[in-house]
Amino acid sequence: MFAFFRSAMTAIVPVTLLFTGFSPEALAQQQLTFTAGKAPETQIAPNAAYGTVRFRLEVLKNGRPTNDSLFRALLDGLQGVMKRDGTYTVTVELLAGDSDEVLARRALVTAERKSQGWFIFNRQTVEKQAVEWYGDFPVSQLVAPGNNNLRIRVRSYFSETAKFDMETFNLLAGFVAKAKLLGAANTVIDTAWKPIAQQIEGLLTSSQTEDISDTATLSFAKLDGNVHPASGVFIRDYRLQPNDDGASVRYTIRLVLETRTSEGRVANFKDGKVIGLINWQDVLAAARVADQPIDLLLSNSKTEAVKKFFADLNSTAGYKADDIGERCDRTYDELARHFTVTDKVVSYWALLHLYRRKLATNALAKDCVGTGIRAQMTAIGLSLGDLPFTRDVTVAAAPPTANIALESAPNVARSVEKIVPSNSVVGSLLGEKDTSKTFQVFPIRRLAE
Repeated sequence: MFAFFRSAMTAIVPVTLLFTGFSPEALAQQQLTFTAGKAPETQIAPNAAYGTVRFRLEVLKNGRPTNDSLFRALLDGLQGVMKRDGTYTVTVELLAGDSDEVLARRALVTAERKSQGWFIFNRQTVEKQAVEWYGDFPVSQLVAPGNNNLRIRVRSYFSETAKFDMETFNLLAGFVAKAKLLGAANTVIDTAWKPIAQQIEGLLTSSQTEDISDTATLSFAKLDGNVHPASGVFIRDYRLQPNDDGASVRYTIRLVLETRTSEGRVANFKDGKVIGLINWQDVLAAARVADQPIDLLLSNSKTEAVKKFFADLNSTAGYKADDIGERCDRTYDELARHFTVTDKVVSYWALLHLYRRKLATNALAKDCVGTGIRAQMTAIGLSLGDLPFTRDVTVAAAPPTANIALESAPNVARSVEKIVPSNSVVGSLLGEKDTSKTFQVFPIRRLAE
């Protein structure tokens, strides 16, 4: 999901006398300040792309990259802020465009600072740090007018005792972000994950916090309303005077931010068509929302009609009611909460294949692929040939003694020979798990001579 490098180091360095008594105005001047980049160049329609944010950290010494401690650079550059012994976690946080709600956060630096010695001349500072130099936020969202803009800040979390290392902090922060993303759409996540996420949020924010940057606003793309820069840099530029009265050293700390958009993630497209071999299992593997399978999310949807529909589809009997077309429409609408317009079509196509056997037991299953949806699938190159309920005559609708015309052999008549109540046959036909205790009957057909 994201790429990163981490470095860990321990350094014993002579302590720099820290200034005290800074006024709030002076402290604000020490913060990382934001320099805006270019405005978005991409013109997109609502719900046509996903948006995410990429970050990159840099430390420069006299204008050149350096392997000097990033935490030491922050400590020197923000002298009035990060001056106490203890553990620090420096994070970059994404906020909602119209509130201070934290949508996602990522630890950039975790460091432990400990001073030793009684007198100034023998006092030393021990530092241990881990750094994530670049990566992507794990949460991506559909770009629409309501969430095209998001605010970003850098914040320091301080504790006198160690709480979380970098991997643990980011793991817990990622869980909270996913719970927020999915909670509005899924009953299980809302009831089970939400309390846990709230507890974790409390743990993460129980440290002493302090903003060490401006709050900047970025936009993903050109949409209606105010558009902000698509990228920018948080920067702190300062000079240090060495003790030997030599030339001063210029340090620059840069946190580069860039919004990115992608049109799809469940299939590859070219000129509006699916390219390459496409398999419905591969689509469902890619059609996850915050690492959760889409069929699992739909099975516990907050939309009762969708929840009941998938509960029946996952039962032994399947869905028998005559409003199956309406239930499929509600499912199609539910997918629009999570996927782009194109990914919605492909994901729905994959779900139809996943439940094709169960859907085919309903004589009205053809309503799940109405004229509009069929046209959308055909337009992007998706095949419907192996879905029995999309044919003129479905297996479920045919009486036991009727001949069934199949596309694979349209000129060959097929007839029912016998009924075989075999669990192994059921499992093979359904292609689903946990069917060993299911008892159903299916007709076995043979080729007519």
